Amino acid sequence: IKQMLAILNYTVRDLGLKQGLGDKIPDDAVLVLSLGPKHEFAPEETNALDRFLAKGGAFLAALDPASEARFAGLSERLGVTYNPTPLANDQQHLARRRDASDNSIILTDQFSSHASVTTLSRARSGAAIVLVSGGSFDEVAGAPATAPKRTHVVRSLPNTFADLNGNFTFDEGSEKRLSYNLVTAVEKAVDDPDAASAEPPASAKPVEGEHKAPEVKKKTPAMRAMLFADAEMFSDAVVLQVQLNGALIFDSIKWLGGEEAFSGETISEKDVPIEHTQSEDKRWFYSTIFGAPFLLLAIGLGGVFRARRRAERKA
Repeated sequence: IKQMLAILNYTVRDLGLKQGLGDKIPDDAVLVLSLGPKHEFAPEETNALDRFLAKGGAFLAALDPASEARFAGLSERLGVTYNPTPLANDQQHLARRRDASDNSIILTDQFSSHASVTTLSRARSGAAIVLVSGGSFDEVAGAPATAPKRTHVVRSLPNTFADLNGNFTFDEGSEKRLSYNLVTAVEKAVDDPDAASAEPPASAKPVEGEHKAPEVKKKTPAMRAMLFADAEMFSDAVVLQVQLNGALIFDSIKWLGGEEAFSGETISEKDVPIEHTQSEDKRWFYSTIFGAPFLLLAIGLGGVFRARRRAERKA
């Protein structure tokens, strides 16, 4: 992942309490990543992240069901909560140990058309990504109208179930087969209160009788977040062996950095009209009506002449 970030011209630095996370995110930070945290963040760290997002920061988090980290303090800001119940699929999964535990290595090709999954949405039929013992995301119940836009860009296959008792086997009655949210993109436009309340300079104030232009409220870059329900997706082994997993992470980082225009190939969906002049249309019409029968007649006569010549030679 560090090499991937270097390709995208990011400078990677560690961020923790020692580096000031308990106070605020550094001013020059444009993207914060938290990959597989083992413990829940301290309240001071959570508050620093919340302020960073409120100003239009970008955040990528990959959680693990076996860890204590849930980012519960950011659920209101992000509009989703993490469900740590591991998912399994006893019908479609990746074989590793050849026992029931393989059911936790789920596959999916359920991708949306969001900019963060450009490569996945254009992948060939049958291509899939791999998740190893991942959880899922649930939307916050009763979210207000001001809640951020949440797009579940990757969902599990509909025959996937939440393994409540950890036996890797589907238990009829207590467990349900559903399509679970595996990767969620969150975004929200952020108003800049400082810019809105700032007093314009004297030179910008209109004089009496001069037309006053309407005030335009300044906007900061929109808050963006990519949330992954499985931290092992970011391990070197998975990224290197499963091409689409690496493509998903690569496109996600580009989307977080506002560079989604460079994700995959941009193809216009607008149909290009085929235009003919009236004289061209007439030529096509008559060539179709009269030309095709004459062509077939010529082919038939040619076949008859060749058959006669062969018969004469034999005679």
